[in-house]
Amino acid sequence: MHSCSTHVMLCGNPNMIRDTYKCLNKKYSMIKNYQTSPGHITKRNFLEKLKIAIAPPVIYLSAAQKYIYGNKNLYLAAQNVDKHISGPFTGETSVYMLQEFGIKYVIIGHAERRKLHNEDYKVITKKFLILKQYNLIPVLCIGETYKDCKNKEIKNICINQINPILDILGIESFREVIIAYEPVWAIGTGKAPSPEYIQNVHLCIRSYLSQYDLNISKNVLLQYGGSVNSKNVLKILLQPDVNGILLGQASIHLKEFLSILHIAKATNVGGRNTTETTENIFIILFCSMLIKLIAACIKKLTFWNNDSLCGNSESISCSTPLACSNCLEVYFKD
Repeated sequence: MHSCSTHVMLCGNPNMIRDTYKCLNKKYSMIKNYQTSPGHITKRNFLEKLKIAIAPPVIYLSAAQKYIYGNKNLYLAAQNVDKHISGPFTGETSVYMLQEFGIKYVIIGHAERRKLHNEDYKVITKKFLILKQYNLIPVLCIGETYKDCKNKEIKNICINQINPILDILGIESFREVIIAYEPVWAIGTGKAPSPEYIQNVHLCIRSYLSQYDLNISKNVLLQYGGSVNSKNVLKILLQPDVNGILLGQASIHLKEFLSILHIAKATNVGGRNTTETTENIFIILFCSMLIKLIAACIKKLTFWNNDSLCGNSESISCSTPLACSNCLEVYFKD
């Protein structure tokens, strides 16, 4: 297992604006849900075995940064990067900007950008190269369509999406890289492949890379994304070549999201077919939410790591923060 832990990514969706405001308007109903739902996560050191990278829309990076400052288990990630390092490219975000801001992880090759923004292998390879040059960690998304799946072209498609980078940059470029396998047909559909299906694809990816360099292949972190939920996340994480997960719609359902975190923390296996012992589970949040909701999520995560002064508790630290109305108000306080 890998020393850098496994990864979970929270992904945005096409209904970003509608779902964002829907969630925002129901923030107090979410508090009520946390107060009444069973299985509250009450440990103050909840993040002890979790590492979380948050990738909000670029305009919210600054606001998100202030909430994660000083928390060693929380990182910032970006949803995209421009293929140019500098120049007159209005509206784009360069790698230099992201580096200067303290971003550590950057998502490239997502299915939506491949399809809706016509990003081909040349664009993705260029972005990959730029990120490596600036010492940022690429999160390379790959995966097949439903048609590819029906034609049993899964492994060929995934390999063909990796090959351009291998051919141009070589296997050495895959040091400190995350590969996120996301079957396009599973993104936001509620239809995830079986854990065995996922394992087979991940094993294929790792085995293919091992033909070039065994050590690098063992240290590449392989994530799965596509209709992950609290019901299937355990079996997915237990697969030997799954080093983490990417979450989509679960990002805007806090109860579901926290349940997944709880399962990931308790599991703490995250792929056994890597070279070193995994000490942490690394969770990347690809958030489509407005900053107020993002801040509420971060406050929940950081709150478990710190003592709280609560009038409902005899001690300095509240023992049941998610069941305590005073603590919940702290989570959502502006």
